[in-house]
Order: sequence, then C-alpha cells, then structure tokens
Amino acid sequence: MIIKILFVCCLILYLIWRRLEKYSHLDYGHRWLNRLMGLNQVLCRHYHRLGDFWLDIPDSGGAIIAANHQSGMDPAVLIAASKRKIRFLTTSQYYDMPFAGYILRCAGCIPVYRNKDNSLALQKAIEALQNGEVVGIFPFGGIHLPYKPEPRIRSGVAVLSRLARVNIYPVYISGVAKFSYNKVFTSMFFLRSKLKLTPYSSIKNASEDDSVVLDQLYTLLSNHISRDTVTDTDKNIDKNIDSESVLT
Repeated sequence: MIIKILFVCCLILYLIWRRLEKYSHLDYGHRWLNRLMGLNQVLCRHYHRLGDFWLDIPDSGGAIIAANHQSGMDPAVLIAASKRKIRFLTTSQYYDMPFAGYILRCAGCIPVYRNKDNSLALQKAIEALQNGEVVGIFPFGGIHLPYKPEPRIRSGVAVLSRLARVNIYPVYISGVAKFSYNKVFTSMFFLRSKLKLTPYSSIKNASEDDSVVLDQLYTLLSNHISRDTVTDTDKNIDKNIDSESVLT
C-alpha cells in the first residue's frame, strides 16, 4: 500500500514538473531549465506575491540591472520579473557546487573570483552588453541584511556602464521573509515572502567620474540606516555573512 501511495505521489509530481515549462516565458535552451524557470515564476509571482510586476527595461539592447542583495533568492526574483534573460555576475564559489554550478553555466552567468584579477570577467560582461544582452549585478558585493548599513559599493557597475555605454536600471528588492536572509535560494521553498520591487529611473555613466554614478546608486539602493544605530545583537546575527567582492 505504501509503495502504491509513493508511486502515485511521484507520478503526480512528475506530471506537475512536465507542465511547469509552459510557465516559463523565455526559452533557456534546455527543457529541464525551462521547467525550473517556470517553477520560479510560480513561486515568485504567486507564493511570494510578486504579482504581475515586470521590470521596465528596454526590449532590446544592452542593459545593466543593479539591485540590493539581502538573500539567495534575489537573483531568482529578478529573473521572474524580467522579460529578458539576465546574465548575472556570480561569485565563483557557486560554480564548484554540482547542481548550482551546472545551472549557472547553462544560464550564462559570469564567474567573479574573490581577491583575484577579474579583468576577464569584466571583459565578458562588456562583450555581453555590447552584444545587446542584459547583465545583472549586486553592487554591494555579498549578501547583507536589510537592517544593517550596506558595505562599500563596488565600482564594477559604474565601470561596466561607462565602457559598454549602456544604462543602469536600479531596483530595490524588499519584502523578503526574514527566514530567507543570508540563505541560499532554496529558502524560497519554505517561508512565504511578500515581495516588492521598486524600480528607479535609469542611470548612464557618460563621464569619466565613476563616483557620481556610485553615489547615485548608493542613495537608491541603500536602506539609509546609520552605522551608529547598529546594535551588538545585530552584529552577532550577521557576523558570518560572506562579504563577496564583485569587480572591485
């Protein structure tokens, strides 16, 4: 009897898995990846209450999406909200994970290495933008908790905009359940969030002064919490947060 129940459950899950492909609005070139992206759409839009929100980015041409980064589900949220494929700049450590690394490679993500020369990653991102693709970047580097002041903003996003001559589209992610803070993307399968994406007007780095663009982005993407308000409890909660460097 138990075997029959397990068989029926597996069959139902398989049939659901096959139907997920129709929920993916983009073709990623792999049937299983399309189904995974379809599942992501269902989770973000219905379970995490993103609704029918779409990022306001051009239908064609190079573009940079820059967002704050508070959980491992942030890339999945941006993917669900974008009508175009996004090639994320991703820390290289995830490429060593068997399943996650395979997904990242299939999705065309660009690896960034900590404490190493990332000129190759920069060049790949520039080429992608000049070829009319969308590149996603979290300019604060690693994951940071929303009740903490952001770390120093990384210069890579301004450099990319200037060299590739494309606009930056800032978006602030909020409403992620506290359970998902500083966790991998699998946390999105558990506690429900109430996602909200706040987009801002595009920014173009048309000068040689990257600091102007970085200051604008910091104002838009930071939570404006003073470092003086951080308590010892807060420090203990996120003392293990990984401060990944992205194109410093």
